[in-house]
Amino acid sequence: MDIKNDTNSLSIFSLQNDSYIVKSLKNEVVEFGCTSGLASGVFASLDEAQQFTTEIMASRFAEKSNQQHCFSIKLDGQIVGRAWLMERQVDAFEKVSDPDIRLAYIKVDEKYQRHGIATATIKLLEAYSIKLGYKKMSLNVFSNLPYAKKLYLALGFTVDHETVKNGKTVTTEMCKLLNK
Repeated sequence: MDIKNDTNSLSIFSLQNDSYIVKSLKNEVVEFGCTSGLASGVFASLDEAQQFTTEIMASRFAEKSNQQHCFSIKLDGQIVGRAWLMERQVDAFEKVSDPDIRLAYIKVDEKYQRHGIATATIKLLEAYSIKLGYKKMSLNVFSNLPYAKKLYLALGFTVDHETVKNGKTVTTEMCKLLNK
C-alpha cells in the first residue's frame, strides 16, 4: 500500500465542528500537545501542559469556530487519520502580521504511516487552502518529532524560527508560500 503514485484513493472530508469525530480530534490534540510538549521540554509538568493545551483548544473552537477546518483522512473509504487547519488573521497576541492558514494538526493512524498518506494529505490541504484564498501555510513542530520536520522540509516548508528553552530547541515554526 503506497499511495505516492495513486492519490485518487485518498480524500479529505470536512467535518462539522460539533461532530463526534471533531470532539475526539480535540481530545486527541490535547493529549498530543501534552505528550509532545513534555517530551520536547516546552512544559515543565503535566499539569502545565494540560492547562495550556485545554485552554488553547477551548479558545480556538469557542471564539473562532468558523476559522477551524477539521478533516477525516480517508483511504479507499476508510478513515485512516485526522487533520486540522486553523485560519489565522492578523493578531498581536499570536504575533501574526499577515493572514495565513495553519496546519495545526495532522495524524495518520500508525498502521497506515510511512506510505505517503501524510504527504498526499498535506498537498490536498494546500489545495484547499489556496481555494480559501490563502497564500501561506504555517505550522509548528515539536523537537521530539524529527521525522515530521524532515517531511515538512521535503514538502517545501522553511524554518521561520525556533523556540529555545534552557539552551535546547523545543519547537520549530515553519512556513510555506502556497502556489496557485
